[in-house]
Amino acid sequence: MIVGLVCARAGSQGLPGKNLLKLGGRMLIELAMDKARATCDRVLISTDIPLSSIDIGDDTYINRPLGLAGPRVPKWDVWKHAAGEIDNVTAIVDIDVSRPLTTVEDITGTIGAWQNGRLAAMWRGNALPECDVFGVHGGDVTTTINPPIDIRQDVEEEYETWGYGGIYVVDADTLMADYAQMWPANYHEIPRAHCFDIDDALDWEIVQDQWKRRNGPGDLNEPPAPDDFSETRYEFPVAPGFRDPLGGGCQ
Repeated sequence: MIVGLVCARAGSQGLPGKNLLKLGGRMLIELAMDKARATCDRVLISTDIPLSSIDIGDDTYINRPLGLAGPRVPKWDVWKHAAGEIDNVTAIVDIDVSRPLTTVEDITGTIGAWQNGRLAAMWRGNALPECDVFGVHGGDVTTTINPPIDIRQDVEEEYETWGYGGIYVVDADTLMADYAQMWPANYHEIPRAHCFDIDDALDWEIVQDQWKRRNGPGDLNEPPAPDDFSETRYEFPVAPGFRDPLGGGCQ
């Protein structure tokens, strides 16, 4: 059984209440649930948001323990907890709530590319300074860079700038194994414009703009079409180094 997992903690720091914001008349958590229902055999929602705030329908609500609801908790630990709550799990598919522009086609493509172990949806980077740096070796993508680098221009040729796309598939045996981690993993490329990650108010403005470009001027109340994204560039302040590819703690 392929299980779609929607993780959404209540305590967003960069944009309080982020997971309950609405696009197209649906909260971000509900958009992720919709995509999970369309692509997976069963849907789990791991959250500390009160059940009264969201309509989960027939999906399974997992009340996330306080110890797994902090801003620095790794996603891997949250996934293991969720997978341990049900039986007959073949694989977990994490669908990131804070990347609402990913599509059903992105998710089905990522699941279709997965065979066993770990596979992440990734977007190929360019000159944007906020790109994460991953090394590609033998078909796997990894965050390991040795020796460490300080600026993107110093990356060796076998490394490229990539961004995490917010979709991750892992089989149950790998997930539950002791000492297992997210990286390295196989990868499946999806469009960059589908992968904007909402961490703060500026990100939210960008996502709303991209949603409107996809659906027509001023329209935030219709479900998105799968394609036709603007490749608009946005300017960001450049900071030294590179971000954590998961943007800190688990959603």
